[in-house]
Amino acid sequence: MNSFQESGPQELELPSLPGETFDSPYLWERARRFIFLRWLAIAGVLSALAYAGISGILEDPLPLFTVPIIMAGYNLLFLRTWKKTEAHPPRARIQRFLFLQFSLDLLALTLLIHWSGGVENPFFLFFFFPTVLAAIVLPQRQAIFLAFSASLLFGVLLFGENLGFLPHHPLNLGPSWTSTPFFRSFHASMGVFLAFFLSLFGIVCMVHNLAESRRRAVLRKWREERETLLKERLARLGELVGEVSHAILVPLHGTMNCLDLLKAQVDSGEGTDGETLSLLDEGLRKIDSVVKRLLYLGREAPLQKVPASLEALVDSAVKLVSPSAREREVSIEIVRNGKPPGPVLLDRERVTEVLVNLLQNALDASPPGSRVTVHLRCAALPSSVACIEVKDRGKGIPPSVLPRVFDPFFSTKAFGKGNGLGLAIARKVVEEHGGRIEIQSEETEGTRVLIFFPLPEKTWP
Repeated sequence: MNSFQESGPQELELPSLPGETFDSPYLWERARRFIFLRWLAIAGVLSALAYAGISGILEDPLPLFTVPIIMAGYNLLFLRTWKKTEAHPPRARIQRFLFLQFSLDLLALTLLIHWSGGVENPFFLFFFFPTVLAAIVLPQRQAIFLAFSASLLFGVLLFGENLGFLPHHPLNLGPSWTSTPFFRSFHASMGVFLAFFLSLFGIVCMVHNLAESRRRAVLRKWREERETLLKERLARLGELVGEVSHAILVPLHGTMNCLDLLKAQVDSGEGTDGETLSLLDEGLRKIDSVVKRLLYLGREAPLQKVPASLEALVDSAVKLVSPSAREREVSIEIVRNGKPPGPVLLDRERVTEVLVNLLQNALDASPPGSRVTVHLRCAALPSSVACIEVKDRGKGIPPSVLPRVFDPFFSTKAFGKGNGLGLAIARKVVEEHGGRIEIQSEETEGTRVLIFFPLPEKTWP
């Protein structure tokens, strides 16, 4: 909890774990995006070189084609690295990966500009692209280093041709363009270099600050949402602890009373009472049931999936609750629509337990002489699903209570009739099978519980 608290001047400190949580997926996705954009850049360079060769802007464009070929080569290596690396590597590793990309792009751009007129080529402004992108996704130190490198490379081109250290490859852009070779003037070159240098650094610093401000705002919002969620969970946990304590203490006190009775009987020499032992056993079994269900609800237990018939599971569940239905004078009707689905991979024991629990809830809610309907059908929603509907004709669930029916230890039954874990476990089991469970209820109209299980295409009738 302390790692997410803000106080005083440390409000903007970024904890490492949330930073990793946000930055790693974002940066890794950006790395993939930059690889894709580089293919577009290579295609654009090839098109520009082809046009320059055909129109005569470049006297000999063929040597320049080696640069996009080299770019394609290292882009393939980047793509291979991106595909072979785990989904979200550490942030520092991704940043080194991106830094290498931008560095190679600057070198490739320098070669292209040098062999195509140098600073005569208006596309020298493309030096801004990799440096601005670096300012968005890289730390400030790396972004500034790349901006300095871009300025240095540009200065080498500018002053190298001005002082004659580098050969000049002129462009055929017409007399008005070539009549003022400003790059041959040292003062003009110095002015261009300073303008380039200051503009590049200003843009990089501004973009980096904007990107960092946005990142901090997102992190702050995420941290506040996490704190709110944590407080809600703690509040719910406190409520849950109270409900668990209540569910366990009642049978526990009963068993303690039974033990006192047994001790008194033994001390008096009267022998043990069978009814007292039965009450003791019942109380212990209730405690055992509550604890086991709570443990199951809180842990990830693997499913034992095997091909199973939903129709057979429904029949089995109905047989298991039939004695309870006869005792309550409630009939159970199974309705089947069309051809049933074929075998589906299910955990038979857990799905049967879910169906038994839903049927038992329906029987508890049904008045004597009424009927519980189990409807098994297939449907084509976004995909093929099997739907099992359990409908009772009881009093229904009030709208104010309906949103909480899946909460652990929440029950609308009378005290002692249930522990409130059945529907919570049912939802977990159904969702672990890739399905979903819904409850529709209106007061005085009864309750419908619908379970949807996804079906493989081959099981669709």
